[in-house]
Amino acid sequence: MLHGETLRETLSAGALPIRKAVDVAVQVCRGLAAAHEREIVHRDLKPENIFVLPDGQVKILDFGLARQVITPTSVMGTVGYMAPEQVRGFPADARADLFALGAVLCEMLSGKRAFSAETATDTMFAVVKDEPPDLSSLRPDVHQPLLQIVGHCLEKNPAGRFQSARDVAFALEALSGSSASSRSAFVDVPVVTSRRLPLFAVLAIVILASISAAFLVGPAFGSRFCSRVHQL
Repeated sequence: MLHGETLRETLSAGALPIRKAVDVAVQVCRGLAAAHEREIVHRDLKPENIFVLPDGQVKILDFGLARQVITPTSVMGTVGYMAPEQVRGFPADARADLFALGAVLCEMLSGKRAFSAETATDTMFAVVKDEPPDLSSLRPDVHQPLLQIVGHCLEKNPAGRFQSARDVAFALEALSGSSASSRSAFVDVPVVTSRRLPLFAVLAIVILASISAAFLVGPAFGSRFCSRVHQL
C-alpha cells in the first residue's frame, strides 16, 4: 500500500510553491520518458494519477488507458487533460502526454484547471479552440521562462510542442541552472494487450446522448448544442 497522497489531494489546498511544482513536473517527465522509450503512451495523465510519497518521490499511476504509439485513436482520456488530437479522435503519440503534463503543471502553479467549463462538451471545445488561462495574471511570481515552458507544452498542434519528455525535463532543469530534481517518477509500464472502443466511437455515444438530452430540454437549446459540436 502506498503512503502519501495523490496530486489532486495535494492541490485541494491550492497552488503549489514554484519549486515543488517544478520538482514534481521534472520527475513526471523522467517517468514519462521511460515509458515513451518503450513506445508506451499513458494517455490519461492527470493529478489523480500522480502520487506523491511523503519524501517527495513521485509515482505515475494507472496505465490502464496506455497504448503503444502504433495503435492510435484507440483509447479514452479524461476531459480537460486530453490533447486536442485525442479530443478529435486523431492519431496521438507521446506528445499527447506532454499536453496533459502542461495542463497539470498549469494547475500546480495556478491552483486552477487549465481547461474547465460547465459541461464535458464545452470543456472539449475549450481544449480544441481556447487558450489556457493567463498564468502571469493568476500567479505573478511565475517568471517568463516557466510560463513559456507551460505554453509550449499546451500548443494545440503537436508539432508545436516539445517533442519529448526529456526535452521538457531539460528545459525545467535549466531554469535554475542545475538539476531541479535528481529523482524520476516510479512507473510500472504495462504490457498493453487489452482492447477498448475507439475514442471517436465513445465520443459519438456521448455526443448523441447529449444531443438527445438537449432536445428534451428544448429544440432551441438542442440546435445551439449541435452548432457547437460541429465547430469541433
